[in-house]
Amino acid sequence: MKNQNNVQLDERQMQIRAKTTLVALTFALISLIVATAVRIMQTDDIGWEFWVMLGIILIMAVGDRFFGDIEEPKDMLGRPLPLGNNKEDRAKRIKNYALESGIFALACAVMDILLIATGKDDVTDMELAEMLFPNLDKVVTVAITAVIAFVTMFVISFIFEYVIGEKYKVKKYNALLAKLDAEENEE
Repeated sequence: MKNQNNVQLDERQMQIRAKTTLVALTFALISLIVATAVRIMQTDDIGWEFWVMLGIILIMAVGDRFFGDIEEPKDMLGRPLPLGNNKEDRAKRIKNYALESGIFALACAVMDILLIATGKDDVTDMELAEMLFPNLDKVVTVAITAVIAFVTMFVISFIFEYVIGEKYKVKKYNALLAKLDAEENEE
């Protein structure tokens, strides 16, 4: 007779639990982003929400790095990215990095516009736009601010996406596959 209290999870149950945890964590991060944005707009203080959000992200990064298995690199829709070193596969990965960076940059530009719309004119990009184009209408200056925010965040995000994606995820995953293949060939 089997001990019912010591039942181990099978792989499907572990995947379901991991997906449920990911959905809950995504909800928590989105809630913290909204709460932080509201706090910044109301008080100019980032508050505890920002630090909790940063802590979650750091714990996830450290956990993936030190405790997790290496997973196949995926795009933002969960589809596997091509892993080859040929020109076509690299181009597909770079296109994915650009798309993810574009979405992030767009969110940052929208956040800048929302901050300006709520009276927070001390946005750094707004100051830069006013310095570069001092005699423009407020609407045009806000549009230029959004463009500056988008371009700046796109470039920064793309660099991070590329470095992490190519130099860490793809390279490490391919090295793991090569190691597993070598171990299999030895047996």
